[in-house]
Amino acid sequence: MLPARLTQPLDFFWIKIDQLRMVHRFLLLTIINLLASVSLFSQVQKQPIPTVNFCDLTVHPARYAGKLVRVKASFVSWWESSYLYNVACENKDKKIHDALDCSGDEQCERLGKEVYGYINHRQRADSHNYAYRAYVTIVGRLIGPSEEGFGPLNGFLFEFRIRKVEFAITYGGANSLSQMMSRREIQQRLQRTRR
Repeated sequence: MLPARLTQPLDFFWIKIDQLRMVHRFLLLTIINLLASVSLFSQVQKQPIPTVNFCDLTVHPARYAGKLVRVKASFVSWWESSYLYNVACENKDKKIHDALDCSGDEQCERLGKEVYGYINHRQRADSHNYAYRAYVTIVGRLIGPSEEGFGPLNGFLFEFRIRKVEFAITYGGANSLSQMMSRREIQQRLQRTRR
């Protein structure tokens, strides 16, 4: 048996080990909890953005108003304004004014350079050099209808507020969708432009 003076330091040693184990368990549980929270948060954040047919967007706008959606459309711009349309359902009521989905001058300036800079480099002038066109895949929100209207002379019932351009390609006119490059050719062109 050990003398009394030696048992006290050993008791102190075992108490320290027990405290270290508790701290270790606490830290381990905290880390597991944090990882689970981050995983849950990232799953909520990464919900897929639905792709909506442009004509369906214009025929059933109430289904999509205010929701984040992906749309494939023709983008036309000229000296005064720009708008989105699709040749499959092209008429005055099926054209949608475009704008940026941003708040504040700094954010809007950055997003404008990103969105319109990307599209403008991929546009082509029409036969009369009056307007420029591109075929785009964009992500944003539909706003409207508005009695006051959107765009120049308030001529549009709806506005699509763009958050991001995922794809843009030169668009050659009303029948060019049937003449567009194959998916493989588009992917090859995209790879060349990203280099």
